[in-house]
Amino acid sequence: QTLVTSLKSASNSQHQSKIAFAIQELLKLLNDWASKKTANDETLIILDTNTENKKIMHPYLVAQLEEMGVLLVVEPFWTSSYKQVDKVKHRDPPFFLKSSSYFHFQSSLCRFLIEKSQNNNSPWKLLFKACRTAIRTPAGLSVTEFLLPLLILDTFCFSGESVSDPFSPKATIINEITSVLLFDKSKRYTSISNEEHLKACNAIFTVLDTISLWSEKHIEEQYRVTKRGTTFKSPKNSLWPFNESIAVKISEFTEGISLKVCAKAASELGMHARALRYLELELRSRVASRIYDDNYVGITPSGPGGSLAELSGVDLGILQKMLGELNEIDAMSAVPLSSDSFDLMG
Repeated sequence: QTLVTSLKSASNSQHQSKIAFAIQELLKLLNDWASKKTANDETLIILDTNTENKKIMHPYLVAQLEEMGVLLVVEPFWTSSYKQVDKVKHRDPPFFLKSSSYFHFQSSLCRFLIEKSQNNNSPWKLLFKACRTAIRTPAGLSVTEFLLPLLILDTFCFSGESVSDPFSPKATIINEITSVLLFDKSKRYTSISNEEHLKACNAIFTVLDTISLWSEKHIEEQYRVTKRGTTFKSPKNSLWPFNESIAVKISEFTEGISLKVCAKAASELGMHARALRYLELELRSRVASRIYDDNYVGITPSGPGGSLAELSGVDLGILQKMLGELNEIDAMSAVPLSSDSFDLMG
């Protein structure tokens, strides 16, 4: 559906051809998947597109496309013969600092991650490769927004390189997200306009929310299975590494993103409730680490009624501003009581 929408919004034939190629290649992959699924209904396996294609689209795929309301649009591409010759190599990072627009940033980052995924043991790499032309046209911006969370998760699940390696795809992802979220009005470190910068920030927040939601669902499923006293197994049609918890992989990603940076960026965008949530998450992570650390010796500060109320290391100036914007007068009036004993700038 995303590709069909992009195809319809393409402004010229060149952009349409790039979207059409992606649809053509995905139809081949989906047809292989439909054949495999109806044969034994086992784990979804994306086969190599070099296999000889059938002249007739699989009935199961036809039914699915018709149910989605896109069959009439995509069916002509089943017999099309678009070809793509990749002559130009992807740009090297950094991407955001060199970008002139939100689309340019999204496209460059996704293209980089797609090419890197081809060297991994990722079962999704053929899917990503099929979309490599769609992400290079402005009409395919929604495709890049759809793929980015998947590409990030795929990188952290299947890339063997360490996030501590500054040249690894994992480190590149962390650096790019941090660059987008950093606001410094005194330095024009990029040619991107304020409006395009805001679009990039919104996209990053959406990515963070999406990946966090995936992690929460996985942890919840693990808890339910454990509560039933059974062994947690990978779902039958899943390609993600459930044996080595996907939550651990996601944590490697989320722990690389500073919650304080997220809070400041959200505050700059006027997302005060979101900024407050990020500061609260930062506080909870600090206090919780002490509660569950058996080697910690000391007293965990507590507030009225035994509630945890530590404000150490938090930018209280931003906290006061956000509470004021949200009209939380009572909470705002309590913050200055801690300002004498804690560092305002964290």
